[in-house]
Amino acid sequence: MNVVFARALETCRYHPALPGTHFQWEAWDAQDNFFFLRYKSGVGTVDALKDNDSWGQNEDDYDRVVQFDTGRRNESILSLDEFCQRAGIQLAPAARVVKLE
Repeated sequence: MNVVFARALETCRYHPALPGTHFQWEAWDAQDNFFFLRYKSGVGTVDALKDNDSWGQNEDDYDRVVQFDTGRRNESILSLDEFCQRAGIQLAPAARVVKLE
């Protein structure tokens, strides 16, 4: 798999005091294909939107690109760099990355 992200936007950040929070990003490659990244309870997933013209509101709108398991069930935070490394995907050297503040 040769996925290189040109842009990434953090949409959810894990917080131990807020149950249900997790690592979540939206990302786009250079061809403007959309990807949804999630890491929760030691499991990471990358899903690709099947059709960029759809809203992507349903699971059926996505194809699973990769899934990995760190075995760390009590963990829901991972840096974007480590997530990409574990998923076997890359951030472009000049990728635009926007994090929540």
